[in-house]
Amino acid sequence: MTTTTTLGKSARTTPTGRKAHAPQLSEAALYAQAKQVPDLARRGCTICTAYGEITIPPGRMTTRLAEFLHREISRGGLQ
Repeated sequence: MTTTTTLGKSARTTPTGRKAHAPQLSEAALYAQAKQVPDLARRGCTICTAYGEITIPPGRMTTRLAEFLHREISRGGLQ
């Protein structure tokens, strides 16, 4: 008689893809996605540090920054 054991993941299936993990976003995160991030892409932004400000005009960099922020906020990065 041969005994077989299962190694690795459990037999239960887990969702994958876009719907795999949908965290509940805070009101601040929802507002940021709806208003602040799109505005940043259209009008640019200023990043304030202890050493001074960095002004980023509208264009390719703000578009990419907005895409990054939208993705991270969707993952629950702003709570």
